[in-house]
Amino acid sequence: MKAREIALSGVMTALVFVVTRAFAIPIPQTKGFFNLGEAGVYASALLFGPLVGALAGGVGSALADLSLGYAQYAPFTLVIKGLEGAVVGLVARTVSPGVWRFGLGAGAIAAVVLLAAEALAVRVAAAVLLGVAAGGLLLLRSEGGSRVAARVFGMMAGGLIMVVGYFVTQAYLLGLGVLPALAEVPYNLVQVSVGTVAGLAASVAFDRALPARPR
Repeated sequence: MKAREIALSGVMTALVFVVTRAFAIPIPQTKGFFNLGEAGVYASALLFGPLVGALAGGVGSALADLSLGYAQYAPFTLVIKGLEGAVVGLVARTVSPGVWRFGLGAGAIAAVVLLAAEALAVRVAAAVLLGVAAGGLLLLRSEGGSRVAARVFGMMAGGLIMVVGYFVTQAYLLGLGVLPALAEVPYNLVQVSVGTVAGLAASVAFDRALPARPR
C-alpha cells in the first residue's frame, strides 16, 4: 500500500466507525443492530477504490461492533463488511457495462417482486431499491450517466454480499436459526437502500472536490 492509501484507509475507517455508532438500533431477534454504516462503506469504496473500501468497511464496522457491545459479531463483520467494500469498489470500476446494465435490470425486477412482501420494512426497502435501480437505468442516456449507473450496481452487489453474509452468519455460524436470521433481513435491506442513496450522493459531491485520487 502507498502512504496515501494508508492515510485514506485510516480516515475512512474512522468515518465508518462514527457513522455506524451514530445511529444504532438493537434487533432483539438476532441480538444485532440496525445502523447506517453502509453509507460510509460505500462512500469509501466509490471514492478511493476496493482496497480502502475493504479496510474501512471491515475494520471500521468491526470496531463499532466491539464498542457497542456486539463482540460476537465483530469477527464476522470484519469479513462481511470488508468483502462488501471490496466488491463495491471493484464492481463500480471494473465490471463491463453489459453486466451492470443486466444487474440493474435484474435488481429492478427483484424489487418489484419484493413489493408484494408482507413486512412493511421489506416493501419500503424494495421501493427505494426500485427507484435507485430504475434511476440508474435512466441515467444511462445522460452525460456521465454510465459512471453513476456502474456505481449504483456496485453498491447493490455489495449490499447483496452483506445481506446474505449476515443471514448465513446468524442462521448457521452463530446457531440462531433461519427464522430469527430472516427477521433481520428487512433491516439490512433498509441499510443497503439508505447506504446506496447516501453513498452515491457523497461520491458525486466529492468527485468535484477531489478530482485526483488513487484508483
